[in-house]
Amino acid sequence: MASLDRRFSRDERIAWRVIEGEAILIDREEHDVVRLNRIGTRIWQGLNGRRTVHEIVDDIQQVFGVSRKQVHRDVLRFLRQLVRREMVSETAHVRTGLPATEYAVEEPRAHGEGGSR
Repeated sequence: MASLDRRFSRDERIAWRVIEGEAILIDREEHDVVRLNRIGTRIWQGLNGRRTVHEIVDDIQQVFGVSRKQVHRDVLRFLRQLVRREMVSETAHVRTGLPATEYAVEEPRAHGEGGSR
């Protein structure tokens, strides 16, 4: 988990929705519900398989104005928890020619399952 160049993707079994700036995650297999704060929500939204951990750390630092050292530690700790719970997995990244910094926060779909497919 040490490399900031790694990319992670949300597991498809996790349904999620953002309500008032905070994500609600529902593990359909484990029947588990997790509520994320605003920073956790921003991290979760960045776990799209395209952004590196480094880019997510930069984004959190810029948006929330937290020290880089603190953000780095917190993002890695949160990622370890998500990996351990099998809510995310590492993604092999294929270069598309687009800059990796191009990123738009994914908005939940109208039917309420923003990340599920």
